[in-house]
Amino acid sequence: EEISILDLANMIGKMTGCQVIQGKAINKLESSPSFAGVNIDRYENEFGKIKLTTIEDGIVQCIKWAKSII
Repeated sequence: EEISILDLANMIGKMTGCQVIQGKAINKLESSPSFAGVNIDRYENEFGKIKLTTIEDGIVQCIKWAKSII
């Protein structure tokens, strides 16, 4: 599943009650990719299948963890 950084930021903002303000895209490198993805196939080939969670549940857990160390 693909998600943009802005969509991810908005999801986090909604869960934390924070406003997300998108900055202007300036000085973008001509050679920079328009998409960057993550592939976990090599990891799973070496260490076995991993249990995945939804992006929403992962963000909730990350927020709980961050609050616990503050």
